[in-house]
Amino acid sequence: MFGLSTRETLVRAIENACRNEICVYKNCVKDGLAHYSEWSEEEISRHALLARREYANAVFDAMLESFRVSSPIIDARIKLVIWNPRVTGVPDEIDTDYLADNGFSAGVTYAICYFAVTNKKINPSKDFKIISALNHYQTKLMNDALDELDKN
Repeated sequence: MFGLSTRETLVRAIENACRNEICVYKNCVKDGLAHYSEWSEEEISRHALLARREYANAVFDAMLESFRVSSPIIDARIKLVIWNPRVTGVPDEIDTDYLADNGFSAGVTYAICYFAVTNKKINPSKDFKIISALNHYQTKLMNDALDELDKN
């Protein structure tokens, strides 16, 4: 009766994965800093996108792993949705090419996991606020990591 809703449970799990996987982002940025003075602006931008994508995918992989262990049915749905993420209700521009280039943001991870758990598309009036909040949370963690690295 007073348990967490599916939405709340997914948000907490994704936020935990974002916190737990931030080391992936930090390590990728640190690797880039070793070459910073040698790189052009374009190479720096490319590496920044790589660091973001690696981190986003690590968060998605952590969520995927938790479902792989706990529910084979949900795991199978996630694997199917990866080939056509729009079935989750995300905007049309979020397709496999977009995900290959940009990774699975916390918001996209939420949409995929929500669909896999409930077998329903996200609800635009409820879920786009959640998706936006998760993306902002993930971005804040990355900015905090950059601030931390800048101080060291």
